[in-house]
Formats: sequence, C-alpha cells, structure tokens
Amino acid sequence: MRAASFTASLVRHAFGAAAEGLLVAAILAALLLALSPIYAPATQLAGTGTALAGRVGTIQVTFNGSTARVAEADATGSIFTSWGCGFRANSPDYYMVVRGPAPDTASLAYWVDPFAVGGDGCGRSTVSWTSSGVPGDFDVYVVRSASGNPWQAQPASNVVTVTITAP
Repeated sequence: MRAASFTASLVRHAFGAAAEGLLVAAILAALLLALSPIYAPATQLAGTGTALAGRVGTIQVTFNGSTARVAEADATGSIFTSWGCGFRANSPDYYMVVRGPAPDTASLAYWVDPFAVGGDGCGRSTVSWTSSGVPGDFDVYVVRSASGNPWQAQPASNVVTVTITAP
C-alpha cells in the first residue's frame, strides 16, 4: 500500500512540476509578446518587418558640382547628383528622390529618377531641372520599390539636406 501511495505522490509531483514549467513558459511568452513592439526580437533576428529590412546604402550628394551643404541658387537650373554604395547589387528597384520647394508654388515638389546600381552594390543618379533657381531646403535620398513604383517605395539610404540660398 505504501508503494502505491508513494508512486501516486511521485506522479502528482511530476505533473505539478510540469504544469509549473508550462505556466512559467506561458508567462515568458506573453511577456515577450507584450514587449515585441518595443524590442521586436523576431524582426531583429530575421531582418524583416521594417523599411530597413533590405540593404541600406549611404549616399553623397553634390549640387551644381559642389559638395557644400549650403549653396547659392543658380537661375540657369539645379543639378543634384547622388552616388553611394551598400545597395543590392544589380538591382533596378532604386530611385533617387529630391524633395524641396517647387518653382512658382508654395508647396513641396518631388523629382524622381532611377538610381542605377551596379554589380558592386554602388549606384549613381542625377536629377536636374532648368530655370528653377528656387531657394530652400532640399532633401536628397534613395528609395527602393520592388513594384517599380517609387511613390510606394521604402527608404533605402540616408537623407542629405542641401540648403539653397537666394542669389
């Protein structure tokens, strides 16, 4: 009789310990799930779920041939050239974007051109328009759109701001 009682006690203890372990695991899973918007362990491990999931490059920018971040407006036109590395090799999905004050209006304008990336992951593009000469802050950056629509693209580089002053 004592052996049966001892065995029953041992089985109850084993099931109780297993239930406690499952309870602790469930609490930890709930805690990680609650913290996932802040910590995002899955996105950090897999590199997915954010705009930065793809390769992010670093660009340099010139305005009318100068690397200065403050330049004087030129009445003949504006030429922004960007180049950089760290992009997906041979990808046709990148676009250079220049966002800034629009000529003859108080709103912002966007100029978009393909940003050609070669086999080494480096690319280059130039956006130009004549007779603009508009002063203000212009943001230059590269976006990536697998759908071929730059208006639905994700950021793919740093943003370089160039301030154009009135002549």
